[in-house]
Amino acid sequence: MDTNDDLHLSIPLDPLKDSFSCPICMCLFHMTTLTLCGHRYCEGCILEWIDRKRRCPCCNAPVRIADLIRDTGFDALIQIVVQQKNKAEDAYFSDLVKKCKAPVSVMADPATSDQPTSTTPDEAEPGTSNEAEKKLAKSAELSPVERILHKYIRVGIVEHERYYRNLKGQFQKHFDHAVEQIDILKGKDDEASEAERKSWIQKKCTLSSEFQKCTKLLATTYDRYLKEHLPTLSTIPVTVFFRLFGKDIVVGELVLQPHSSMSQIKEMLFLRIRERQDRVAVYREPNVHYLLIRPYGKEHIVVDEALIFTLLAQDNPYNTDQNELVTLLHSESIPVLEYGIQPGCDIVIFGEVKLRSELPRPCFTALFEEGEEKMDYFTCKDCSFNWVCRSCRDHCHKDHETTPYVMGHQPTWACCYCPRKKKCLLRDPGL
Repeated sequence: MDTNDDLHLSIPLDPLKDSFSCPICMCLFHMTTLTLCGHRYCEGCILEWIDRKRRCPCCNAPVRIADLIRDTGFDALIQIVVQQKNKAEDAYFSDLVKKCKAPVSVMADPATSDQPTSTTPDEAEPGTSNEAEKKLAKSAELSPVERILHKYIRVGIVEHERYYRNLKGQFQKHFDHAVEQIDILKGKDDEASEAERKSWIQKKCTLSSEFQKCTKLLATTYDRYLKEHLPTLSTIPVTVFFRLFGKDIVVGELVLQPHSSMSQIKEMLFLRIRERQDRVAVYREPNVHYLLIRPYGKEHIVVDEALIFTLLAQDNPYNTDQNELVTLLHSESIPVLEYGIQPGCDIVIFGEVKLRSELPRPCFTALFEEGEEKMDYFTCKDCSFNWVCRSCRDHCHKDHETTPYVMGHQPTWACCYCPRKKKCLLRDPGL
């Protein structure tokens, strides 16, 4: 044997788990530390143990902190094993992906075909090998969604496959024992040995039947669980962008649940606006329209009031066809489910919607809280009365001749004579 040749061994990891696990925390060694009696522990674990008992947890031999040895070579070995384990899991899952995406001819069962499943480059026809490899490589490319599934499902698949292999290993152990007993009793002619041999044959058949039953139940249970719990793109939340037409205000992105109704979405909008230190002052529902623009329509559609009038004039303005780049959302709909809203859609809100920041500051009578705020009061010479708050002076009396009356006054009640004299225009929030 050439000592320079690489020796490739596939060693199952499960039998080595105990050797790589700390006897104290039962986890993978971290900063492996060796005692004089030859036992390994995590450094933190054994230091805490010595502080309490000063004896080896495995053999009860006396242990001192000064005698502990850092086993860096063992840490390096663990790191190599973990890296190889991760590579093996990646390769296993990638192989599953390739099988799922490969064409039927590539996935043909070798047991049912007389033709070889693959050919070497020397056996392939000229000019076909590279093309086949490119097609296979292309079929194994992952989309962004598949990469997410690869990230989160890989561990689950590997663990379930390991569980199945353990189940199969237990079966094989008992099955091999039954075969061994049958072989031992085969050469004996007495009735007792023959009866025992038949008993072992029956056990072997029973073991095979039980293994097939367990395997089928495992697969069925896993299939049912995934069918009920694995999310599809139509059942996961969707992120869309909201903005108010005609205003330099972008509400921003909102995450819509599949079951969210328009009334619930409206509450989310109001809450998001409050988070921006503003409030919705006017929202007249019958005159509010929600324009849905799908991702590929943003560059081609001119968003204006004429577009809304055009859509409203159609026989079906609330078209749920997902091929339509723009449509109106019905105010009583469940948009994600009914319209198939994709991530990245824009929803533009048209109509009688006004924010508090757009309206004039309300009259002081609507803002008064005792001891909170001082107020400047003015006299309106055109209206011939005093005690006009600053907001009313700026809005209700903006074209009148006004002069300061009392500056920096601390009112004890909601004082402003403009509403009392029925001159106030700020009492209607729609203005």
